Amino acid sequence: MRFGPGTAVGEGMESTILNLEPPKPVMKNPSILVAVVSSVCLLSAHAGTISSQGSVVALDDIQSLQGVLGLATFNEGPEDADVPLNFYASSGLQFHANVALSDILPGVAAQGLAYNPVFVNSGPFGLQFPDPIAGGGTAGGLFALHAGVVTFTDRVTQFGLTAGQNKTQYITAWDKTGTLIGQVKWEPDNDAAFVGIDTLGVEIGLLTYGNDNILAGEFYDFGGVAIFSDDWRWASGPSVIPEGHPAALLAGSVLVGWFVVRRSRRPSAA
Repeated sequence: MRFGPGTAVGEGMESTILNLEPPKPVMKNPSILVAVVSSVCLLSAHAGTISSQGSVVALDDIQSLQGVLGLATFNEGPEDADVPLNFYASSGLQFHANVALSDILPGVAAQGLAYNPVFVNSGPFGLQFPDPIAGGGTAGGLFALHAGVVTFTDRVTQFGLTAGQNKTQYITAWDKTGTLIGQVKWEPDNDAAFVGIDTLGVEIGLLTYGNDNILAGEFYDFGGVAIFSDDWRWASGPSVIPEGHPAALLAGSVLVGWFVVRRSRRPSAA
């Protein structure tokens, strides 16, 4: 594995979906679920609310990330300077700026324009990451403003960051063909938290973080309420879905449906 500045997080998964008990079987190929399952997940382990839409799972605990490939702390600075677009390229993350989303990844239908993130501190903007930060999120030193739009050079299926308390924020992901996979929404309540997205084994081709609800057709840019974030982390994700992972619950539902269809098609005895 290749890491950027900082320390990798551990492995594990502590998440629930729709408060249902997970099934016992464990799926070894989560990518097959994406074509047949569209899920909505609500997580509210703290004052703010994290939700998901599409074929993704919302992550609310930093320990959910498995196979971490890189970490962007944004502490390198200098303050108030643009983050170089290739600053974390050695860890597999590439920022984009001054280009349309559809020009970054052909096939993307969403309208929007990438902007250059900036290294900032909390002085001019007030407290953005009040303690305690939920989900194991961390923030310190400089952090990111206007970030951002990214692609990855490695196979990434999980991404997370420490999201600030400044209004509603979204993480949106597309696959390598430009097809929208899904979106995670963070609605803070005067708090900060780790917020992440799990694409259930589908490789991320493009990812955005911002204030714009792309699934609702909003234009992506840095306008409106500013977004603040820190400690971005990206990971390859689990090669085998562990028992209790939300994807295992979805897999069990698909298998039950398949079994029912098979039985309904079985010819009756003469």
